[in-house]
Amino acid sequence: MEERTCITIVIQKETRIKPEETNHKNVGPAALSKIYHELGLHSFLKNRQHHTMTGYDANNIMKLITYGRLLFSAPKKNTDVVIRSCTRL
Repeated sequence: MEERTCITIVIQKETRIKPEETNHKNVGPAALSKIYHELGLHSFLKNRQHHTMTGYDANNIMKLITYGRLLFSAPKKNTDVVIRSCTRL
């Protein structure tokens, strides 16, 4: 059986992150990525694409659509807007 370790995080309410600081991390999609990989969607898509001659990565497109729909719930026809906002240079 796996042993679990508890950690304690202390946050001071008075402390503010300055806008110019870049020491924060976006871990929002981390849980979704774990589930996505546990379901084996990445393996399935990569295997299917291996047998086709396409110039795009189906796995990356599926992740953008899936995470976009879950994190930014909106009507289906707005999914393209979410994808465009995630892929801006």
